[in-house]
Amino acid sequence: MYRKLPEPLRANVERQLIVDLFQQRNVILVGGIASAGVSLLAFLRTRQVPFLLWMLCALVILGLRMSIYWRFNRLAEDSKPLRSWRLRFAIGTWLNAACTGGAAAYSILASDVFTQMLMVTQLVSFVMGSAARNYTHPQVVRLSILLAEGPLICALVETKDVYYMIEGAFAVLLALASLAISRDSYNQTVNLLVTTTENDALLEQITESNRELSYAASHDKLTGLANRAQFMKHLEAAIERVRAGGQQGFTLMFLDFDHFKLVNDTLGHEAGDELLRQIANRLENHECGRDRQSAIDDSTVVGRFGGDEFLLLFNHLPDIHGAERLAERLLAALEPTYEIRNTEVKSSASIGIVTSGQCLATAEDMIRNADVAMFEAKRAGRACWVMFNDSMRERLDRHVAIENGLRRAIGTHEMYLLYQPIVDLATGRMVSAEALVRWNHPTLGNVSPTEFIPIAEENPDLIIALGRWAQVEACRAFSKWLRVDPAKAPATISVNLSRAELARGPLLLDRIRSMLAREGFPADRLQLEVTEREVMRDPSGARAVLAELRTLGVRLAMDDFGTGTSSLALLREFPFDTIKIDRSFLKDVAHRPDVLAVIHATIGLVENLGMVSVAEGVEDSAQAAILQSLGCRMAQGYLFSGPVAEATLLETASNPWVPAAQLVDSPAG
Repeated sequence: MYRKLPEPLRANVERQLIVDLFQQRNVILVGGIASAGVSLLAFLRTRQVPFLLWMLCALVILGLRMSIYWRFNRLAEDSKPLRSWRLRFAIGTWLNAACTGGAAAYSILASDVFTQMLMVTQLVSFVMGSAARNYTHPQVVRLSILLAEGPLICALVETKDVYYMIEGAFAVLLALASLAISRDSYNQTVNLLVTTTENDALLEQITESNRELSYAASHDKLTGLANRAQFMKHLEAAIERVRAGGQQGFTLMFLDFDHFKLVNDTLGHEAGDELLRQIANRLENHECGRDRQSAIDDSTVVGRFGGDEFLLLFNHLPDIHGAERLAERLLAALEPTYEIRNTEVKSSASIGIVTSGQCLATAEDMIRNADVAMFEAKRAGRACWVMFNDSMRERLDRHVAIENGLRRAIGTHEMYLLYQPIVDLATGRMVSAEALVRWNHPTLGNVSPTEFIPIAEENPDLIIALGRWAQVEACRAFSKWLRVDPAKAPATISVNLSRAELARGPLLLDRIRSMLAREGFPADRLQLEVTEREVMRDPSGARAVLAELRTLGVRLAMDDFGTGTSSLALLREFPFDTIKIDRSFLKDVAHRPDVLAVIHATIGLVENLGMVSVAEGVEDSAQAAILQSLGCRMAQGYLFSGPVAEATLLETASNPWVPAAQLVDSPAG
């Protein structure tokens, strides 16, 4: 019956049945001694040597069976080949049965009635006892009864005495009854054992399921680290211990891994998951310094907060200096590259630190403070650590207010454009204007673009929405100038392109194409500016997108030239119409010959390549005169005009800047 069970359950039932065979030490010992004693008594009564031989056989078999029993119980549970031990037990039982049956048969043929009664009684006891003890193994019982009663029945038949024949019939009935009892007991026992085993297996499954559910409720499925809820419990317990005086202090670190999104975008989310698992392994194991000099030990809790953010709680690290040293070791341990799908991936960490001595608040507040410090580490250039202080909270609150405000302000009256003229150095007249975004926040007032533009750039969707709005507004303003006074209107309007817009080349092309068609705007009047840094992040990708924009008829300008990593030789590989030289070059142009030489070489190459050179940040006439003498065609800066509103730009055309050469040649000069 148990053979119909699944393999693990069947093996367990069979093991239990076999083990039960070897729980009969006292029965075997008493039975063997009794068998030998009966044979000895028969020998003493009859003086027949065969009974003495039966006694010796009984003792030898008893020794054999006890040896088997002793050796079985000495072995370890997992090293027992149980089926072979069942065979050994059966052989011992069968030998004992044959010895008992042989002695009883001999007594029928060669001894008196008393001896016959003695030996037959012993045989009946053996048969009934074997059926009762070994019923869980029917094959052992059946052969035992056959070996025991077979010789007796043959001897009874051999006498040809009717009374002995009747006794033989009773022996057969005894054998059949013993087999029936054995079979019924076997079925009942196996049923009970199977039911018990199934219940045990079900209980074990329930227990294992509960264990898995409990683990899943407290651990991150991907990394196996403590999840957010479990980490919060550890942190809350640490806070309570410190408040109660049971712990000196602790340190909390918030880790965010730099450029993790790039891994997902380039290698896929499975690669990102594998990177997170390897990061978790480094954090949890000794690679991060789990040694005598490190604070990472069994009291340290490592958890995954979400995404690529991790938390570390150091329960025995209360001081700031120890936290700083540990942060350095963490950065060093996380610095090496990761092997992901045969690709080396580098992902450094930005770490925010807060200690219980700085601010022992609620668990939520401490994590928030560590997060604020981590954000400051990002702003500081990434791959570094920053210790929390109260001023960071104020900066973060302002950052959040600006980011949320931007989402609401784009497309409303809060956002507006100013326009800074770009003039021809030879004539002093405005030839172009650059659109510059400004923001008047309802509570923060005028927010500088140097503050809100970087915040917008952290969110690609936000900076793209801002760029799209600025491009449309600039084109509409330009169209209005052409309608009001085409003679004073600039020849082109310049609008900046962000890194996020450039990275989404096909979408950018479709958007610009649609905007030009919808506004009825001439493509050659729109100039898109992209900084040198953004171009050099992905030169080949930028080159392809810029070439497509050029085919639309849009003019292109490289902004802030000289601040990135490009060289003058690379300029000819890009389809730029204008190169805008960064304002940083002009600071010492009147006093440093080396700076003057660099600007001269740059302007010469730009003009020789058929591009237009524009100098940014011109603030005095001396700078303008030097640039003009070097052959620079255009300039932009407060010397000519600061950024002005749409309605007043044309007025600046009515009062153009007068070049120094014209002042010298004028009659008034």
